[in-house]
Amino acid sequence: MFENDTNNQMSSSELPASSVPSLLSFNRDQELVPTQSLGKSGVLQPNSATLLRTHLTRLASALTISLNHIMPVLSKINETAVPDLDMKQDIEEAKAKALRIIQIQEEQQIRLRKQNKGREIQKLKDEADKIRAAEAEKVALALAAQAGLTVDIKNLNGVDTNTIVQTGAEQIKQEKKELAAKMTMVNKRLDHTERALRQEEILLLDENYELQQTQDETNMKKLQEEF
Repeated sequence: MFENDTNNQMSSSELPASSVPSLLSFNRDQELVPTQSLGKSGVLQPNSATLLRTHLTRLASALTISLNHIMPVLSKINETAVPDLDMKQDIEEAKAKALRIIQIQEEQQIRLRKQNKGREIQKLKDEADKIRAAEAEKVALALAAQAGLTVDIKNLNGVDTNTIVQTGAEQIKQEKKELAAKMTMVNKRLDHTERALRQEEILLLDENYELQQTQDETNMKKLQEEF
């Protein structure tokens, strides 16, 4: 039984046969252990407790030898595994740094594109403002020349053509309103004058009628005296 257990230990450790000498073979135990009794055949039989102790001793020695062969191998494996782990960690850190650098570069490119786009938009706005200012000045000058409107060319910054046209229309409307008010005053004055003239004419007519009657009566009396 112990011999089978020892053989199983050998197979699980996978050690070469030369690594463990005949320590795992217990065929000679009967020769080394003192005898306690004789069998029926007259052959000496070892004591069971002594035999068990001997087997355990040899098993411990075999395990010690096996460990002595196994531990250096495990030590070498660990020594090679630790550098591999460090190398793997270095590689992962290098990858992380590379990804971070790429991310930073992409963010910088995006920021530069936004800045360039913002400058282009501002440039287009400035050009549009210049064009609107030039057109507004042209419209203002045209309105001033054609309609006689009063336009302040110096204060046209930020004013578009629609605003100038609307301002001109409001100015024309105001001038029409003022002209209508003046015409109303003139008409009132004319009406008052006409009324005054008519009253004066009526008075003159009354006076003329009386004078005419007086003159006619005088003339009639002269004629009567002559006849």
